[in-house]
Amino acid sequence: MQRPLRRVVLAALAATTALTGALTGAPPAAASPSPAPRGPVVPGDASASHTADPGRPAEAAASGGAPAAPRWGDCARGPADTRGARLDDAGMRCAEVTVPVDHTDPAGPTLTVAVSRLPATAPDGGEGPLLINGGGPGGRGLHLPLDAAAALGDVAGRYDLIGMDPRGIGRSTPVDCGWPTGSSIRSAGTGLLDFLAASAVQRDLAEDCRTNGGPLLPHLTTRQTARDIDRVRAALGAEQLHYLGYSYGTYLGQVYGQLFPDRLGRTVLDGVMDPARYGAHPLADTTAANEAALRDWAVWTAARHGTYGLGRDADAVLGEVERVVRAATARPLRVGDHHLDHRAAPVLYLIALGTDRDTARDGLARDTQLLSRAADGEPVVPHESLDRRLRLLLTDDHSAFGSAQTAVLCGDAVDRRTTLARYLALRAESARHPLAGPVAFNTTPCAHWPEPREPLTVVDDDRPVLLVASTGDPRTSYDHARAVRDRRPGARLITLEDSTQHAVFGVLGNRCVDDAVTAYLATGRLPDTDVRCARE
Repeated sequence: MQRPLRRVVLAALAATTALTGALTGAPPAAASPSPAPRGPVVPGDASASHTADPGRPAEAAASGGAPAAPRWGDCARGPADTRGARLDDAGMRCAEVTVPVDHTDPAGPTLTVAVSRLPATAPDGGEGPLLINGGGPGGRGLHLPLDAAAALGDVAGRYDLIGMDPRGIGRSTPVDCGWPTGSSIRSAGTGLLDFLAASAVQRDLAEDCRTNGGPLLPHLTTRQTARDIDRVRAALGAEQLHYLGYSYGTYLGQVYGQLFPDRLGRTVLDGVMDPARYGAHPLADTTAANEAALRDWAVWTAARHGTYGLGRDADAVLGEVERVVRAATARPLRVGDHHLDHRAAPVLYLIALGTDRDTARDGLARDTQLLSRAADGEPVVPHESLDRRLRLLLTDDHSAFGSAQTAVLCGDAVDRRTTLARYLALRAESARHPLAGPVAFNTTPCAHWPEPREPLTVVDDDRPVLLVASTGDPRTSYDHARAVRDRRPGARLITLEDSTQHAVFGVLGNRCVDDAVTAYLATGRLPDTDVRCARE
């Protein structure tokens, strides 16, 4: 079902058509064809307030008594549950762990967190549980042990591989604000009136969550999720939990290590987020990397002009992208049953970035061919992959995903800058990065969210961990990984050179990266030095 974001916003736009008609609107995330773990986004806002951690010793008490051991059973919930049947067929088992809604009130209401397990096969029992988080926030996790097992090969048998739908997501007491979209990420356009209309949309999304989100909404935070993870560890009967986190999952893992420093074992953080820059704006410092990745794609596409016909050089290809956005600004493009406007069109391009696969580059080129025809007024029908992304952005099919993602981001940190301050920052960034800037610096629902129940976590934990990052990552910029590495003298950083891949281990198939990570998880020994891997 497709419906407008808010009538009031459409009315405001209609009232200002004469003024905004001369203005152009220029300007995430969806999975690649791989089922491997992936998190769309979320480097933070360096201006966000960080308050000192209220104290580690309180965390053990806040988590309450020991939870009951999981009662493992089938993952499928009936004959129609194909997702669960796939897990059952692979030998996985599923269960639920009861946790407090608010870990600072352990005697209060509870919720259930869904977990999955692919048991270790090592004769000696192996190393214990390895929990995998694919990022988001908002991503499901029950299937991730299968992806980790494929990446780890024989080493997988050394671990009980654990998946988890974080609170508010999937099977874990889900939250749904009843949005008409699956993502709050949109372009703000370029003019003040356009920006004010975009801000009204974000205010309405926040209001939807206040009205429909339910009592769990204020407790969808990273700190609460980290405490859930420790309850899962305790339910498994393990003294320590090993951890593999991607994208936002790297931030979650660092918060867990800060709150429970003695309970985190071997740790791999891939697509690293710097906790010092985490905040209310999910894409705040990725604009340069996103536009560089878009140009890389344009270079690749121009070299195949005979196939795509989008331009013989990168500037010509990027010019065609700009033409599509301009056309969507004048009138939403009709793409099958969808109407793609200038707020969503740029997001389609950012969604497609973050991978080095030629199949993804080919897909974006073919999407651009189709959108170019739509810009010319031709009737077009989206292929399955494009239709799936359009449904994410333009329908209520994935409202629960967007609701949960935003609830975590805004539950962690809000944006209390004035409207003028936000607009001036948007305008400055848009001048530097005209496609990504208006998306990354648009207002978010966090500008209209209640104050967080707890402060952001200051991470000063310097335990040795293994970091993985590519130099051109457009989701979590490479300088995030460098900053975390610099603060952890005992850590090691695996760098994939000349790559725009976001989430590398077990996803891209780079042997140098995969071998280094697997060796660490097999032995617990970090590389002697940082590792630099060439793009293959």
